[in-house]
Amino acid sequence: MNHKLNAVLAIATILGGIAAIWFFWDKIRPLVFGQVKPEPENFIHGADTQSVSKSDSLARGQKLMPNLVAEMRADLADNPLGREFILLERSWIYNRRGNTLVYYFDDHPRT
Repeated sequence: MNHKLNAVLAIATILGGIAAIWFFWDKIRPLVFGQVKPEPENFIHGADTQSVSKSDSLARGQKLMPNLVAEMRADLADNPLGREFILLERSWIYNRRGNTLVYYFDDHPRT
């Protein structure tokens, strides 16, 4: 019974790894084959032209907080697999893991 459970867990682990590579292949491929890093600016510059409200919101965000948007651009260029944006105050504690990009309210006050 124990050998069957070990075999099932091994197969599930392998399939999970394959699924993860399949899901992130478009992001991993340039890193694996030494090509240029993906350009996250396309998203930040409003490449989604089908949704006017998204691009309007982005333009408004760039106007209100240009330093924050510039920092996010730089972070995405350095970490193209970043998937979570966390906003914190310096006094808060957050157990970050994985591809998390953290920004502090103290560094980017509202104007």
